Amino acid sequence: LLERVEGDARVGFCLDSCHLLASGFDVRSAESLAAVMDDCVSTVGADRVRCIHVNDSQTPLGSGRDRHAALGTGELGRQGCAAFLSEPRFEGLPAIFEGPGVDGKRVTKEDIDIMRALREEGLAARRG
Repeated sequence: LLERVEGDARVGFCLDSCHLLASGFDVRSAESLAAVMDDCVSTVGADRVRCIHVNDSQTPLGSGRDRHAALGTGELGRQGCAAFLSEPRFEGLPAIFEGPGVDGKRVTKEDIDIMRALREEGLAARRG
């Protein structure tokens, strides 16, 4: 894919927390996410990462299955979601929460509040 779009500045990538985990990339801690991001940046370039999709996963690392869970309740857990939401290289990028949300159906204000709280937890953990 990269070879076909090389030089086309219009093409960017969206990183999805659940897709990464399902594909075998361990993004469950700030340290392991940093290593994944180092590889990503060296492969596609920091300028090509244009947005993030945030969701927890019902299935374990490397499952190959994209099954979303409400934030903090799945295989990523609170720590993984907090790490993903506070990754410094994601600062300023649009973050899209895909759900299913706490009600199991749709994203609500409560879900957005949870996402904001998890980001704050992640930022606090990074500050030590």
